[in-house]
Amino acid sequence: MIFTMNDRSNLKYLQNLPSVELNEKFLQSLNLMEKTWKNMFITGKAGTGKSTLLDYFKKTTRKQIA
Repeated sequence: MIFTMNDRSNLKYLQNLPSVELNEKFLQSLNLMEKTWKNMFITGKAGTGKSTLLDYFKKTTRKQIA
């Protein structure tokens, strides 16, 4: 699944997920996680959305994850 700021087709699927601001950086991160098989290290200060990003990825990915 590819996420873009202008594509409204994903909004129907995302309605059941917690309401957060899907800004450009968030969507870029989701797309990178979906398109690559490389390991990623997600870091940031408290409250920057690390867990939210991982929750969205877990609920929207087509990959098999643990």
